[in-house]
Amino acid sequence: MIESRTSELDMEGEGVYRLALSGGGELTRCDVDSDAYERLKEGDRVEVDASHLFDSCTRVARGGDVVYSTWAQPLVALVFGVLLFVPGLMVTLGGSRRRKPSA
Repeated sequence: MIESRTSELDMEGEGVYRLALSGGGELTRCDVDSDAYERLKEGDRVEVDASHLFDSCTRVARGGDVVYSTWAQPLVALVFGVLLFVPGLMVTLGGSRRRKPSA
């Protein structure tokens, strides 16, 4: 459930729209866009999907109606994972090619 809503300006002068959540979920707050902020009110019961990697909301729904959804955070997580995986794979494969066969 949405306990409170706050909006403020960040360092670049852009709006930051935050929802305070209660109800036993893992997240206690959720940043959303201005459209979702205007549609959601205090006391609304919502379902929230979250990215555990970044501890942020990826989807907010009220009564089956998706109010907020972002594709950017899962994409960033995927890119980050690939960037960590590829160098390790290259080191592993490169190390196995340098070994000289024993006689």
